[in-house]
Amino acid sequence: GRGACDMKGGLMAALYAVKAIKDSEIPIHGSLMVQSVIGEEDGGIGTFASLLRGHRGDAAIVCEPT
Repeated sequence: GRGACDMKGGLMAALYAVKAIKDSEIPIHGSLMVQSVIGEEDGGIGTFASLLRGHRGDAAIVCEPT
């Protein structure tokens, strides 16, 4: 669907950014994760489900291009 098309570049950028951070061995405080959820074109149901499961962060970078 629409989300699969417009998020491919952003998802790959996020994955490469995490790899670059890990490879650099720069110490980070806390954990680093990539989350990719479904249903954002239908009211954010994927993000809501992720929050209900307890996934939280102190900061976020959103790669959504639109």
